Amino acid sequence: MQHMRLLPLYTALLAPIVMTQPARAQAIREPEAEEWKMTAPDGVKLYVTEFGAGDTVVAIHGGFGAEHGYLLSAFTPFAKQYHFVLYDQRGSLRSDCADSLITLDKHIDDIELLRKNLHLEQLTLVTHSMGGFLAMNYIARYPGRVKKLILLASPSAHSSFEDLTSNINASAMARWDRPAVIAELQQYGLSKEPPKNKSDKERWTWDRITFAAINLHDVTKWKQIKGGPLFYSNKAGTASIRSIQSDQWNFTEAIAAQNIPVYILHGDDDYLPYTYHNNWKERSRIRFYLIKDAGRSGPRLILI
Repeated sequence: MQHMRLLPLYTALLAPIVMTQPARAQAIREPEAEEWKMTAPDGVKLYVTEFGAGDTVVAIHGGFGAEHGYLLSAFTPFAKQYHFVLYDQRGSLRSDCADSLITLDKHIDDIELLRKNLHLEQLTLVTHSMGGFLAMNYIARYPGRVKKLILLASPSAHSSFEDLTSNINASAMARWDRPAVIAELQQYGLSKEPPKNKSDKERWTWDRITFAAINLHDVTKWKQIKGGPLFYSNKAGTASIRSIQSDQWNFTEAIAAQNIPVYILHGDDDYLPYTYHNNWKERSRIRFYLIKDAGRSGPRLILI
């Protein structure tokens, strides 16, 4: 296991070199991007954006029910080295559709449709959180279509949804009790209890801070999470989860059979324990990086 202070994203994803020195602060300007809608066979139109130049990297956001925007600042500094493609999963913010059309199978087929639209034989996939679950499903269903897999704060390749939720709910909620979280809420006249008789702005401030409390090591950085609960679609999340079968969560052999390099990046302060990866991270083509002082998302894990 490699343990480090900071891991610049592009180095871990696309090269074997590990950078251990902090990256220089730099202004992040949103790049010029192509935007388009991809039409699935069932008529659902999925939003796609792409920017940069170089080898193509397809990013799959977390969720389910989230959207891609929170990942942009992680990739923007490297737009001169790589061509990034991001999309909103069906039912998410810019890819709205009926919940009856949101299933795990359709999510997987959407990735294959995107590959065809990009005219690529194989994909380099970088995923965050439950996006890793989608990518591993894709590898199992479409062997030979992925050449490199990068998992950021991902669930393990061998688990179950029941096991995942039963082991993380308590630890996630306990993060609201941290003194730094209580202090941050108090700055805005709030407590860890859902606010009553407050303005809309105060209620959303509470949502954003408590969301950050679960996901960030340093809750004072909560304003750096763009969108978050504001853009979350409960409809998309619920429909996706409902379609997952208990026997759809063992990808260790399917990934091993592809013999592709796999990079796992996990924060040491993630509410999902990094030990979940113990049952497969010792395989020869898997590189595991534990990042110090990193939560489930935020500057030390996916932002440079």
